[in-house]
Amino acid sequence: MPADDELHRFLAALSPAGRDKVQAQPRERQEQLANAWETELGEDTDLDMLDELSPGAAADEAAERVVRHFVDTALKAFGPHRLMFGSDWPVSTPEASYPEAVRITDRLTDALSPGEKDAVFRHTATRVYSLQ
Repeated sequence: MPADDELHRFLAALSPAGRDKVQAQPRERQEQLANAWETELGEDTDLDMLDELSPGAAADEAAERVVRHFVDTALKAFGPHRLMFGSDWPVSTPEASYPEAVRITDRLTDALSPGEKDAVFRHTATRVYSLQ
């Protein structure tokens, strides 16, 4: 059975009408639905079913899971001093605003020390592009 935080994330991702419908069901059924949703999000790296599962919150969470895998792999392979933040902004605007891209990247690098995070967001680019 999913933990309370999984059920909470699932309910938060639903539309108000969907949330009411799920909350009208017994707790065990709510947990089954949340578990199925978590499983689908974890397995759906193509993100093809998210609109059927729930609106924007589910898409954001699943997209972050997919991107997290790439960020974690790059950090492991290269380390934070050989990576730099970048975006396709403004091309990526339909997917995420620039502030949102920064926020997501900031969250994905939370495990880094302040110096490592600074390398990803500033120092690596300064060094590579000779900006000093």
